[in-house]
Amino acid sequence: MKKSLPGAAIFAAVMALATTVARADTLPVPAVTIYPGDVVGEEMLADRQYPDGTAGRFPVVAARVEVVGKVARRTLLAGRAIPSNAVAEPDLVTRGNAVRAVFGDGGLSIETVVMPLQNGALGALVQARNTDTGRVVVGTAALRDPDLLDRLLAEHGPAAVVVSVDARGGQVSLAGWTESSGVDVADAVGELTGRGVERFLFTPIEVDGTMAGPNLPELIRVAGATEASVIASGGVGELAHLTRLAAEAPANVEGVIVGRALYEGRFTVAEGIEALR
Repeated sequence: MKKSLPGAAIFAAVMALATTVARADTLPVPAVTIYPGDVVGEEMLADRQYPDGTAGRFPVVAARVEVVGKVARRTLLAGRAIPSNAVAEPDLVTRGNAVRAVFGDGGLSIETVVMPLQNGALGALVQARNTDTGRVVVGTAALRDPDLLDRLLAEHGPAAVVVSVDARGGQVSLAGWTESSGVDVADAVGELTGRGVERFLFTPIEVDGTMAGPNLPELIRVAGATEASVIASGGVGELAHLTRLAAEAPANVEGVIVGRALYEGRFTVAEGIEALR
Protein backbone atom coordinates (compact mmCIF):
# COMPACT_ATOMS: atom_id res chain seq x y z
CA MET A 1 0.00 0.00 0.00
CA LYS A 2 2.88 2.41 0.76
CA LYS A 3 4.26 2.00 -2.79
CA SER A 4 0.86 2.85 -4.34
CA LEU A 5 0.64 6.30 -2.67
CA PRO A 6 3.22 8.08 -4.86
CA GLY A 7 1.55 6.64 -7.93
CA ALA A 8 -1.83 7.93 -6.80
CA ALA A 9 -0.31 11.32 -6.03
CA ILE A 10 1.28 11.52 -9.50
CA PHE A 11 -1.99 10.49 -11.14
CA ALA A 12 -3.90 13.17 -9.19
CA ALA A 13 -1.31 15.80 -10.18
CA VAL A 14 -1.56 14.81 -13.84
CA MET A 15 -5.37 15.01 -13.70
CA ALA A 16 -5.18 18.43 -12.05
CA LEU A 17 -2.82 19.66 -14.78
CA ALA A 18 -5.08 18.28 -17.48
CA THR A 19 -8.07 20.03 -15.93
CA THR A 20 -6.14 23.32 -15.80
CA VAL A 21 -5.14 23.07 -19.46
CA ALA A 22 -8.66 22.11 -20.52
CA ARG A 23 -10.08 25.16 -18.75
CA ALA A 24 -7.61 27.63 -20.24
CA ASP A 25 -8.95 30.35 -22.57
CA THR A 26 -7.92 29.94 -26.20
CA LEU A 27 -7.96 33.42 -27.71
CA PRO A 28 -7.26 34.65 -31.23
CA VAL A 29 -4.11 36.74 -31.55
CA PRO A 30 -2.39 38.28 -34.58
CA ALA A 31 0.01 35.90 -36.30
CA VAL A 32 1.63 38.94 -37.90
CA THR A 33 1.58 42.64 -37.11
CA ILE A 34 -1.74 44.16 -38.24
CA TYR A 35 -1.69 47.87 -39.02
CA PRO A 36 -4.46 50.52 -38.68
CA GLY A 37 -6.86 50.29 -41.61
CA ASP A 38 -6.08 46.63 -42.37
CA VAL A 39 -9.06 44.31 -42.71
CA VAL A 40 -8.47 41.33 -40.44
CA GLY A 41 -8.52 37.96 -42.23
CA GLU A 42 -8.41 34.39 -40.91
CA GLU A 43 -4.87 33.96 -42.25
CA MET A 44 -3.69 36.85 -40.07
CA LEU A 45 -4.66 35.09 -36.84
CA ALA A 46 -3.29 32.35 -34.60
CA ASP A 47 -4.54 30.82 -31.35
CA ARG A 48 -2.90 31.29 -27.98
CA GLN A 49 -3.81 29.95 -24.58
CA TYR A 50 -4.34 32.28 -21.63
CA PRO A 51 -5.30 31.56 -18.02
CA ASP A 52 -8.89 30.56 -17.50
CA GLY A 53 -11.24 33.55 -17.31
CA THR A 54 -8.96 35.98 -19.12
CA ALA A 55 -11.68 36.90 -21.63
CA GLY A 56 -14.10 37.62 -18.79
CA ARG A 57 -11.71 39.73 -16.75
CA PHE A 58 -10.28 41.82 -19.56
CA PRO A 59 -11.94 43.55 -22.57
CA VAL A 60 -10.29 41.39 -25.23
CA VAL A 61 -11.55 39.58 -28.31
CA ALA A 62 -12.62 36.08 -27.27
CA ALA A 63 -13.39 34.46 -30.63
CA ARG A 64 -12.32 34.84 -34.24
CA VAL A 65 -15.84 35.72 -35.32
CA GLU A 66 -15.50 38.93 -33.30
CA VAL A 67 -12.56 40.19 -35.35
CA VAL A 68 -12.48 38.57 -38.82
CA GLY A 69 -13.69 41.02 -41.45
CA LYS A 70 -13.30 44.02 -39.18
CA VAL A 71 -10.86 46.90 -39.55
CA ALA A 72 -7.95 47.48 -37.18
CA ARG A 73 -8.21 50.86 -35.47
CA ARG A 74 -4.62 50.70 -34.21
CA THR A 75 -1.53 48.52 -34.56
CA LEU A 76 -2.09 44.95 -33.33
CA LEU A 77 1.14 43.21 -32.37
CA ALA A 78 1.77 39.56 -33.20
CA GLY A 79 1.09 37.18 -30.32
CA ARG A 80 -0.75 39.76 -28.19
CA ALA A 81 -4.41 39.55 -27.16
CA ILE A 82 -6.60 41.91 -29.20
CA PRO A 83 -8.43 44.64 -27.21
CA SER A 84 -12.15 44.71 -28.03
CA ASN A 85 -12.04 48.39 -28.95
CA ALA A 86 -9.08 47.92 -31.30
CA VAL A 87 -11.26 46.75 -34.20
CA ALA A 88 -14.37 48.21 -35.82
CA GLU A 89 -16.87 47.41 -38.53
CA PRO A 90 -15.67 48.42 -42.00
CA ASP A 91 -17.10 51.67 -43.37
CA LEU A 92 -20.04 51.22 -45.73
CA VAL A 93 -20.01 54.88 -46.75
CA THR A 94 -17.08 57.24 -47.01
CA ARG A 95 -16.90 61.00 -46.87
CA GLY A 96 -17.26 62.62 -50.28
CA ASN A 97 -18.47 59.51 -52.16
CA ALA A 98 -22.12 59.86 -53.19
CA VAL A 99 -24.58 57.13 -52.16
CA ARG A 100 -28.27 56.46 -52.67
CA ALA A 101 -30.43 57.17 -49.62
CA VAL A 102 -33.88 55.64 -49.19
CA PHE A 103 -36.54 56.81 -46.73
CA GLY A 104 -39.65 54.74 -46.14
CA ASP A 105 -42.67 55.37 -43.92
CA GLY A 106 -45.81 53.35 -44.48
CA GLY A 107 -46.74 53.72 -48.13
CA LEU A 108 -44.33 56.61 -48.67
CA SER A 109 -40.92 55.94 -50.22
CA ILE A 110 -38.39 58.64 -51.11
CA GLU A 111 -35.07 58.04 -52.83
CA THR A 112 -32.32 60.55 -53.44
CA VAL A 113 -28.57 60.83 -53.77
CA VAL A 114 -26.64 62.21 -50.82
CA MET A 115 -23.02 63.10 -50.18
CA PRO A 116 -21.79 61.68 -46.82
CA LEU A 117 -19.97 64.23 -44.69
CA GLN A 118 -18.18 61.51 -42.71
CA ASN A 119 -17.32 57.83 -42.88
CA GLY A 120 -19.78 55.39 -41.39
CA ALA A 121 -20.16 51.66 -40.70
CA LEU A 122 -23.34 49.58 -40.54
CA GLY A 123 -25.74 51.09 -37.98
CA ALA A 124 -23.87 54.40 -37.68
CA LEU A 125 -25.61 57.75 -37.98
CA VAL A 126 -23.91 59.77 -40.71
CA GLN A 127 -24.43 63.39 -41.63
CA ALA A 128 -25.02 63.82 -45.37
CA ARG A 129 -25.77 66.60 -47.83
CA ASN A 130 -28.71 66.28 -50.21
CA THR A 131 -27.16 66.71 -53.67
CA ASP A 132 -30.50 67.89 -55.13
CA THR A 133 -31.09 70.72 -52.66
CA GLY A 134 -27.53 71.17 -51.49
CA ARG A 135 -28.77 71.24 -47.88
CA VAL A 136 -27.52 69.52 -44.75
CA VAL A 137 -30.03 68.79 -41.98
CA VAL A 138 -28.70 68.47 -38.44
CA GLY A 139 -30.82 67.65 -35.39
CA THR A 140 -30.23 67.97 -31.67
CA ALA A 141 -26.49 67.54 -32.25
CA ALA A 142 -26.58 71.27 -32.98
CA LEU A 143 -27.38 71.79 -29.30
CA ARG A 144 -25.25 69.02 -27.85
CA ASP A 145 -22.18 69.53 -30.02
CA PRO A 146 -21.51 73.22 -30.76
CA ASP A 147 -18.27 72.35 -32.56
CA LEU A 148 -20.16 70.16 -35.05
CA LEU A 149 -22.58 72.97 -35.87
CA ASP A 150 -19.78 75.49 -36.25
CA ARG A 151 -17.94 73.12 -38.60
CA LEU A 152 -21.03 72.51 -40.75
CA LEU A 153 -21.73 76.23 -41.02
CA ALA A 154 -18.12 76.92 -41.96
CA GLU A 155 -17.84 74.08 -44.49
CA HIS A 156 -21.21 74.42 -46.25
CA GLY A 157 -22.34 77.95 -45.48
CA PRO A 158 -25.35 79.01 -43.37
CA ALA A 159 -27.70 78.90 -46.38
CA ALA A 160 -27.08 75.15 -46.80
CA VAL A 161 -27.53 74.10 -43.16
CA VAL A 162 -30.98 73.34 -41.72
CA VAL A 163 -31.29 72.77 -37.96
CA SER A 164 -34.17 70.49 -37.08
CA VAL A 165 -35.75 71.35 -33.73
CA ASP A 166 -38.39 69.07 -32.19
CA ALA A 167 -40.35 70.15 -29.14
CA ARG A 168 -42.86 68.71 -26.70
CA GLY A 169 -44.75 71.01 -24.38
CA GLY A 170 -42.71 73.94 -25.59
CA GLN A 171 -39.39 72.35 -24.63
CA VAL A 172 -36.75 70.96 -26.97
CA SER A 173 -36.78 67.15 -27.13
CA LEU A 174 -33.64 65.05 -27.49
CA ALA A 175 -32.66 61.45 -28.25
CA GLY A 176 -35.41 60.60 -30.69
CA TRP A 177 -38.10 62.41 -28.69
CA THR A 178 -37.38 60.33 -25.56
CA GLU A 179 -35.75 63.06 -23.47
CA SER A 180 -36.61 66.65 -22.63
CA SER A 181 -33.77 69.15 -22.59
CA GLY A 182 -35.63 71.50 -20.27
CA VAL A 183 -34.81 74.29 -22.73
CA ASP A 184 -37.60 76.42 -24.12
CA VAL A 185 -37.78 75.91 -27.87
CA ALA A 186 -38.05 79.63 -28.66
CA ASP A 187 -34.99 80.34 -26.51
CA ALA A 188 -33.07 77.57 -28.27
CA VAL A 189 -33.97 78.89 -31.71
CA GLY A 190 -32.92 82.39 -30.67
CA GLU A 191 -29.58 81.13 -29.38
CA LEU A 192 -28.88 79.08 -32.51
CA THR A 193 -29.75 82.08 -34.67
CA GLY A 194 -27.09 84.03 -32.82
CA ARG A 195 -24.58 81.34 -33.74
CA GLY A 196 -25.28 81.79 -37.43
CA VAL A 197 -28.16 79.41 -38.24
CA GLU A 198 -30.33 80.79 -41.05
CA ARG A 199 -32.93 78.03 -41.47
CA PHE A 200 -34.89 75.83 -39.03
CA LEU A 201 -37.18 72.83 -39.39
CA PHE A 202 -39.65 72.94 -36.50
CA THR A 203 -41.78 69.97 -35.37
CA PRO A 204 -44.20 70.14 -32.39
CA ILE A 205 -44.23 66.45 -31.43
CA GLU A 206 -47.79 66.52 -30.06
CA VAL A 207 -49.30 66.98 -33.53
CA ASP A 208 -46.84 65.05 -35.66
CA GLY A 209 -48.61 62.27 -37.55
CA THR A 210 -52.04 63.16 -36.19
CA MET A 211 -53.31 65.04 -39.29
CA ALA A 212 -55.39 67.08 -36.82
CA GLY A 213 -53.80 70.35 -37.87
CA PRO A 214 -50.49 72.10 -37.18
CA ASN A 215 -49.75 73.72 -33.83
CA LEU A 216 -50.02 77.24 -35.23
CA PRO A 217 -49.63 79.16 -31.93
CA GLU A 218 -46.37 77.37 -31.17
CA LEU A 219 -45.15 77.87 -34.75
CA ILE A 220 -45.87 81.59 -34.46
CA ARG A 221 -43.99 81.75 -31.14
CA VAL A 222 -40.92 79.96 -32.53
CA ALA A 223 -40.85 81.93 -35.78
CA GLY A 224 -41.13 85.13 -33.74
CA ALA A 225 -37.94 84.25 -31.88
CA THR A 226 -35.76 84.39 -34.99
CA GLU A 227 -35.17 86.29 -38.19
CA ALA A 228 -34.13 83.02 -39.82
CA SER A 229 -36.39 81.04 -42.15
CA VAL A 230 -38.60 78.37 -40.58
CA ILE A 231 -40.06 75.25 -42.18
CA ALA A 232 -43.16 73.95 -40.40
CA SER A 233 -43.71 70.23 -39.88
CA GLY A 234 -46.39 68.06 -38.31
CA GLY A 235 -50.15 67.87 -38.18
CA VAL A 236 -51.22 68.70 -41.74
CA GLY A 237 -54.12 66.48 -42.76
CA GLU A 238 -56.22 68.50 -45.20
CA LEU A 239 -55.99 71.43 -47.57
CA ALA A 240 -57.68 73.74 -45.06
CA HIS A 241 -54.68 73.34 -42.78
CA LEU A 242 -52.38 74.60 -45.52
CA THR A 243 -54.70 77.48 -46.34
CA ARG A 244 -54.65 78.56 -42.70
CA LEU A 245 -50.87 78.31 -42.55
CA ALA A 246 -50.54 80.51 -45.61
CA ALA A 247 -52.86 83.09 -44.07
CA GLU A 248 -51.65 83.17 -40.45
CA ALA A 249 -48.03 82.02 -40.30
CA PRO A 250 -45.34 84.71 -39.95
CA ALA A 251 -43.55 85.87 -43.09
CA ASN A 252 -40.36 83.96 -42.23
CA VAL A 253 -42.19 80.61 -42.36
CA GLU A 254 -41.05 79.60 -45.84
CA GLY A 255 -42.54 76.14 -46.23
CA VAL A 256 -44.27 73.14 -44.71
CA ILE A 257 -43.57 69.42 -44.69
CA VAL A 258 -46.48 67.10 -45.48
CA GLY A 259 -46.14 63.33 -45.24
CA ARG A 260 -48.96 61.08 -44.17
CA ALA A 261 -51.72 63.15 -45.78
CA LEU A 262 -50.04 62.74 -49.16
CA TYR A 263 -49.47 59.02 -49.13
CA GLU A 264 -52.99 58.45 -47.76
CA GLY A 265 -54.34 60.42 -50.72
CA ARG A 266 -55.98 63.26 -48.76
CA PHE A 267 -54.79 65.63 -51.50
CA THR A 268 -52.10 65.82 -54.18
CA VAL A 269 -48.82 67.74 -54.19
CA ALA A 270 -50.23 70.11 -56.83
CA GLU A 271 -53.34 70.78 -54.73
CA GLY A 272 -51.19 71.41 -51.65
CA ILE A 273 -48.98 73.91 -53.48
CA GLU A 274 -52.06 75.72 -54.78
CA ALA A 275 -53.50 75.95 -51.25
CA LEU A 276 -50.35 77.70 -50.08
CA ARG A 277 -50.46 80.42 -52.76
